[in-house]
Amino acid sequence: MKSLYVEKKLADGKLIRGKGRLTDKMIDTMQNYSGMALQQNKNNLDGMKNDVFAGLYHLASSSENPQHHLCSPGKDSWCGWQRDVAKNTSTYKSKKGLPKAVVDVVRPVYDSLAENTLLSRCLESYTQNPNESFNNLVWKRCPKKIYEGKKVVELCTASALLAYNDGATSLKKVLKRLGIKPGTHTIARATATDRERIRVAVQQGTDKVKLRRKRLRAIRKGLWDKLKEKYINLEDTSTTKYLKTKLFTLM
Repeated sequence: MKSLYVEKKLADGKLIRGKGRLTDKMIDTMQNYSGMALQQNKNNLDGMKNDVFAGLYHLASSSENPQHHLCSPGKDSWCGWQRDVAKNTSTYKSKKGLPKAVVDVVRPVYDSLAENTLLSRCLESYTQNPNESFNNLVWKRCPKKIYEGKKVVELCTASALLAYNDGATSLKKVLKRLGIKPGTHTIARATATDRERIRVAVQQGTDKVKLRRKRLRAIRKGLWDKLKEKYINLEDTSTTKYLKTKLFTLM
């Protein structure tokens, strides 16, 4: 959607991009809020719909024009403004907020996201993580950059399926079915691989690590926005690719 307004001026006479407007970092924040709205309202269609719009108006709020009426109230609310109301404090510092012209452009996208037919399919709060995890195992065994025949892809997929369901130790069952007795080192290596996989999964699943990933992504988005402002006519050329590589190696 943002690409449709690259050179178009909005109702306030300004472009959609730029500091304090619809930057890549702001889009990332919007996606986080929308994801949070779905995750925190399992089997609650009205709650999902409310919280999807709450994220938009929260980001559009300013000290002069607070728009936190849809944010969840209470002392444990994700919204700092609502926490202040519940605790009778004044710790929340409002940012400038998205301009109304930008909100008016983005609002139709939120209307589409909040349609009952779409949200009803999200009530169970399922994610694509299992699919992505399985795909990762397949492409580790069969890299996309290297052409392989159908047989090799099928074998790699079968191997990935075994690893996904039963771990690396599933290799023992395969070898036994083939009439091969697995050696001590094979068993030890498979067991160690499974232990390491579980350790990493547990570590990456903690709230602390998840928050760190979100913060790092926000920093990258912010730095990329600054680069694009510096090189206004930046396109997906070799220069762009170089800058992207440089940006991610710095993180």
